Amino acid sequence: MSKLVFSPMGWLLRSCLGVLVLLVLLAILLFGSLQSPPARQAGVALLNRLLASDGIRVVLGPQEGLLPCEVHLESLTLADAQGPWLTIQDLDWSLSRAALLEGRLVFQSLTA
Repeated sequence: MSKLVFSPMGWLLRSCLGVLVLLVLLAILLFGSLQSPPARQAGVALLNRLLASDGIRVVLGPQEGLLPCEVHLESLTLADAQGPWLTIQDLDWSLSRAALLEGRLVFQSLTA
């Protein structure tokens, strides 16, 4: 008959591996859900609110592409109390995925 031997290091390693797998699956699920139309609309509405400041309104038009790295915006408008003062049509950008993972925002391309 064999004895079961408890190994604290083996248990710790399995636990860490399990947490890592769960984090990767959560990241994949979050990335996938960002691509759905309702999530895109909610994201645009949230960005419109976050980018607004005292007296300045930012309005992001409909967007396409692979969020957040490769995006096409139909329009981006800046407005104040007198109305819109800047509108950019057909805005495209591509962000560095590696820089995003490092917490930096690096544009590989930005065209309008």
